[in-house]
Parts: sequence; structure tokens; C-alpha cells
Amino acid sequence: EIQWPVSCRLEHVTIAQWYSWSTVYFVLSHLPFLRALVLKDDSAGVSFKHSIITQYDIKQLCHLSSLSLNSRYNLTTDNIQSLLVHLPMLTHLRLIGLQHLSDIFLFDGFQWENFIEKKLSALKKFEFWFRKQLNPHEDNTTVESIISTFRTSFWLKTKGWFVKCDHVENRYGQQLYLYSTTICQDSFDYLNGENTILRSATNNMNNHSAVIINTQRLSLDLNKYISNDTQQNTNGTTQYLFQNVRELTLMIGSHWPMRSIKYLSTILNLSNLQIICLHCKHRSHIETHGLDAVIGTLFKYTLNLRSFQINCNNFQTMLSMSLNDICLKLPHHIKHLATDIINMNDAKMILERAEHLSNVTFYRRDTYSFADEINIWLRQHASDSICKVGRDFRFSSYNDELHFPVHIWLNNSLHKQSNTPVSEKRVKRTHYT
Repeated sequence: EIQWPVSCRLEHVTIAQWYSWSTVYFVLSHLPFLRALVLKDDSAGVSFKHSIITQYDIKQLCHLSSLSLNSRYNLTTDNIQSLLVHLPMLTHLRLIGLQHLSDIFLFDGFQWENFIEKKLSALKKFEFWFRKQLNPHEDNTTVESIISTFRTSFWLKTKGWFVKCDHVENRYGQQLYLYSTTICQDSFDYLNGENTILRSATNNMNNHSAVIINTQRLSLDLNKYISNDTQQNTNGTTQYLFQNVRELTLMIGSHWPMRSIKYLSTILNLSNLQIICLHCKHRSHIETHGLDAVIGTLFKYTLNLRSFQINCNNFQTMLSMSLNDICLKLPHHIKHLATDIINMNDAKMILERAEHLSNVTFYRRDTYSFADEINIWLRQHASDSICKVGRDFRFSSYNDELHFPVHIWLNNSLHKQSNTPVSEKRVKRTHYT
């Protein structure tokens, strides 16, 4: 159990993994000066118990003004409202349901209106994201029936809170998304290549107004997004705008769409990007002609970019283009490179030429033997550089060597001591069978 000093004056607390509602009440009741509490997505599937409230001094909870709650499980009207009734001074509330929710009252604007007017009269900002699995017999009228409950004067005039509802279909079936049109999430995967929006509506009578998505990490299927955006413009439907994006992942299919940089510049601020990840989709024949020029243009618009990552998925033409036209021509403001690699000579060339890089990550299937080769080479050229094998935590469930990349932290002496002549000619890769 956490031991708090009696006079603890913490005003802002973030809990990365919360495992029970008891934790929430314990923190609130032991921090009398707390003003903002952020609960990241829990992974345990908490079970709410009403009796837990009696163990703590509920009067202490009245000081909280901002609550952000992300949960993978068990968001219901009962457990949320049982907590919120003790927080009458809330001015900001964010509720993110990361998994499918079964409580229909969470999707009812009348229910929320009644509760907020009675229990949360000070609330000024309400952000939420809910989704549910739709039954086969439900159709597009479900969207209209739900969004109509958010079209009262309370939502539109008194509070000025705008809500959107999407009916989406993918290989897992049909889902319904309900969210405030300023979406705030740590990461956002928009049109991952499988989702198709069948029906969409907002409570705002101006159904063409933009949806603002406030997220630091954004994933886009570039071909799917531009195709969908063109269709939306034709139909006059909603445009999505992404604010404060720092990390952008772009899924690439058979080709890089024309005008892609222009599209990206209209939906997000490219100058804010610090990390870009290019991911070639499986089983796609990548057309690489002209891709180097597009990437070069992208680099010109992303002057604050510090990390560039590319996953070629073992496509030979993409790997060759990646080495010659991207990895060996990175602008100097990029300090970290992550890429899959075929042979040791390619790795040496990147390490020798990229003088501005401070660290490099290589992905190979024979991770440990490759790391041994790198270490031998580094000792010959730069004794202070460090090479380590470490798990890629994005793929923590995988145990193959490909998901234990080789990380290299470079010392400037590498480029001063290297006696290896570097040719400016294009490199022809050596492929092993």
C-alpha cells in the first residue's frame, strides 16, 4: 500500500496502470490538495465494488477539478457515476473506453444530460470516446437514434458540446463509435485499412464541421486515408484534423499516393513531428519509383524531426531504395534511425556515412550473431560506441530474434577514426539465399 506523507501537497497525479477502483478512491482520499488525476488504460479488468467507498473519507474528494480516465474494461454507468457523484467540483472530465462497452446508457445523451445537470453542474469540458459491438439486426438507423439524444439545447447551446457517431464495418463485424468531436487520446489509429464507415452523423446541424483529434501518436493507412478523404470531399462529409501529433506512422500499400504531402499538411502540422515511421504492408508489391523524391519533400517540411524509422518487410526493391535513397541521405536534424537490414556491409555503410546520427537501430533475423559482428567492427573503429540487443516492447508477445533489435549508441570518434573509404556510388545489395 502506498504510504503518503500527512502533508502531501501533490496537485497532479498520473497513474500509468490502475488495477482497481479502490486505487482511485485511495488516491483521492489521501491527497487533499489534488486538483488533477489521470488514470491511464488499465489492463487487469477491474471489478467495481460500491462498498469500497465507505472505507475512505469521501469529503476529501470534493477538491478535484480534472479527471481523465482510460479503461480497457468495465466502464459502466453505475461505476462511473458512483465515483462522479463525489466530485461536484469537476470542471473537466475525460472518459475513454478502449474496448467494446455493453452498457447502452453510456450512449444515451438524455441520461448524461440529466446526471450532469444534477451532479456535475460545474462541468465545462466533457471529452469521451465509447465504442460497442453492433448486433447483426442493427442498421444505419442506430446512428440517428443515438445522436438524436445529443441534439438538445443542453448539448448544443448551454454547453456547446459536439458529438459524433460512426457506424463502422471491418473483418470483426460492425461497431459503433460515439465520441466528442475534440478527441483526446494518447494514440489514434485512423482508417487502419480494414475499417469502412457505413454511416456517420453529428449532433451539430452543420454536419460538415471538422472533427478535432488531439493525439500525440497517429497511425494512418495513407492509401486508404486519401481515398476516403476524396470520397468525403465529394459527399461533403466530415473532415478530420489532428492536433499536437508528435509521432506519425504511415502504412504504405502498393504505391505512395500522389499529393500525399499536401494531404498530410492539411490534416496535421508537419513541423511538430518528431518521429516518423514508414511501414510497408505485408504482401504488397511496393512501387518505389519517385518515392525517394517524396520522402525528400517530407523531410523538408519536418524540420523538427529527430527519429526516422522504416520497416520494409523484406521487400528487396524497397530495401535497396531505402538504403540508397533514404538511410544514406538523411538530413542532419535526424538523430535516430531504425531500419531492417540485410547484410553487414549495409550496416557499416550507414554507420560510416551518417555522421549526424547519435543512435541507430537495426532489425535482422540473426540478431545475436549480427550484434557480435557489429561489436567487433565498432571496437576497430570507435571504442566508445555501445551496441546492445534489446526487446522491442511494441511486440512483447513475440520471442523471435527479429523482435530483439540491435541498438547502437554512437560516439563521434567513429567518423574520425574510420579508415574505410566510402564510395558515393549507389550500393548494390548482396542478397543471400
